[in-house]
Amino acid sequence: MSSKNETLIDIRGLKKTFPVKASVFSSKSIPLKAVDGVNVQIRKGETLGLVGESGCGKTTVGRCVLRLYEPDRGRVWLDPDPAVVAEVEQFDLEYEQLQSQLDDVIAGGRIRGAGQKSRELKNRIRKNRNTARRKAMQQDILSMGPDQMHKMRRNVQMVFQDPWASLNPQMVVSDIIGEGPYTYGTHKGARLNKWVMELLDKVGLPRNAANRYPHEFSGGQRQRIGIARALALTPKLIVCDEPVSALDVSVQAQIINLLISLQDDFELAYLFIAHDLSVVQYISDRVAVMYLGKIVELGTGEQLYNNPRHPYTISLLGSIPVADPEIKTQERILEGDVPSPVNPPKGCTFHPRCPNRIDSCSQIIPVLEKSQDGHVIACHNPPNG
Repeated sequence: MSSKNETLIDIRGLKKTFPVKASVFSSKSIPLKAVDGVNVQIRKGETLGLVGESGCGKTTVGRCVLRLYEPDRGRVWLDPDPAVVAEVEQFDLEYEQLQSQLDDVIAGGRIRGAGQKSRELKNRIRKNRNTARRKAMQQDILSMGPDQMHKMRRNVQMVFQDPWASLNPQMVVSDIIGEGPYTYGTHKGARLNKWVMELLDKVGLPRNAANRYPHEFSGGQRQRIGIARALALTPKLIVCDEPVSALDVSVQAQIINLLISLQDDFELAYLFIAHDLSVVQYISDRVAVMYLGKIVELGTGEQLYNNPRHPYTISLLGSIPVADPEIKTQERILEGDVPSPVNPPKGCTFHPRCPNRIDSCSQIIPVLEKSQDGHVIACHNPPNG
């Protein structure tokens, strides 16, 4: 049984932008910052909840982990060796320094010897990147070549938000679930058929579902098929991208309970992406809160829900409806709209809407700081001190 203190995935400095048109009539594009320097770890056997409003970048983080999107920068370490991580980080630091020197040389213009100096720096940068990539490619998902990526995908799978669009309508269920094991050669013939039947049992579907097509099932049943497909290669991590948001409320609890039971059976870790904080509270060991591409708070479920310390988290929790009218919640109405990720505010991106803002908030980007109890927050003036 794996320990929940062991790191399975270590995301460092993850950045991803998308080009968008500067205006309706413009042919020029400008970068939209979907993910802006995310650092977070996922431990073996745990569920890390990732929450935030629509457009905050949480789905992009999940897709970057699997390289369904190619990040601009950063590293995603799988089963990281601390010695390798430290060595590669030294190369990354040297790269930043070399790139800064090159920028200074280019900015200097036609200074005597600038051309030779520029060529020397470019050669050193190229050598630095090649060496770092070679050392990182066995563990850093973002440095892996095609062969390493093929092996990696056995360990990291995904359950998608839309159970209708994520299943091939021209394939029967047995082929959908068995495609991965067949492709990787882990199961063949009768052994593959037996494994598919076992997975159908595990996700609570009848065995006669194997020869039916996706359109013959309800939304909740299709999501069970998607879960079985993700389990087929016995991965270490499953990225769950809003897996219950498209389902009826009556079905959501069934799928969440299924994921919890499967986690114990298969020793899985989940990156559970959602905007429904009550769902995340139920399933997650730790929760990270995102706002405009950055993580602003991270803690255990108990820390985050009982003692939230970031103003944005407090406002999110205040928006959760409570069934008991006798219980009063601390509702905070945020000012204004979410700023554009194309042109985010300077300093703390939340400061235009924050009731606790001070002068430094509009100038200095807050960094994530950990308290003694492991609660992590990026805020210059947290409400609870």
